[in-house]
Amino acid sequence: MNGLGIIAVSEGVLAVFIAGTWWWVLRQQDVYVGWRRTASLAGLALPTVALIVELVLEAVVAHYRSLEAGRG
Repeated sequence: MNGLGIIAVSEGVLAVFIAGTWWWVLRQQDVYVGWRRTASLAGLALPTVALIVELVLEAVVAHYRSLEAGRG
């Protein structure tokens, strides 16, 4: 398995864990509201956005690697 394959598998596992966490958090009946809920959702939203950006960057790198391999 090459480097991009390992990264894809690890990001896939992270995506499953983050999706499971979102599912669990959104199903909870929180007894608190206000800044604590906002902070906890932001604390989950930031890694989610980071994972999405990582997946997009990996797709771009894979695309350009395939173009270079076809040229050489």
